[in-house]
Amino acid sequence: MINADVEVGSNLGLRFGYTWKYFYLEERISHHRATIEKHIPPDISPISVHGEMKSLNFQQSLGFRIPISENTRINLGAGVGLTKQKLAFHFNPPLPGLGNVPDEWLLTYDAILGLEYQPFDHLLTGINYRWMRVEEMDHFEARDLHLLELSLGVLF
Repeated sequence: MINADVEVGSNLGLRFGYTWKYFYLEERISHHRATIEKHIPPDISPISVHGEMKSLNFQQSLGFRIPISENTRINLGAGVGLTKQKLAFHFNPPLPGLGNVPDEWLLTYDAILGLEYQPFDHLLTGINYRWMRVEEMDHFEARDLHLLELSLGVLF
């Protein structure tokens, strides 16, 4: 299995769902992009790897809403979904025939801890920490993503 260092990336998404007083169910669609760097010590090999990882994520989550005031709640949740992942590598020095990995659909699961504030009847703001696990690809290890999410939403 190959292990590479994934640098800080970005994640942009949309989520929608239904909330009850103490529970929520939501669907998330997001796009994630990050750079990959792997420097092999020169005494082992003079090759370095640079690349990019892109993924399209579809996830469903179920969670608890714990009220701490009339307008503020703590959210605890877990989810499962699928990710279409694309990896592209560039080697220095170039290695002919290497660099592109076929796209794959991978199983993902996550855990969410968040704080939401509802300043008005139809406006919701929040911040979430989300740990997401992406299962392994052929020849690549599974990986963990640590996501900090800021949200602004409209309630219908």
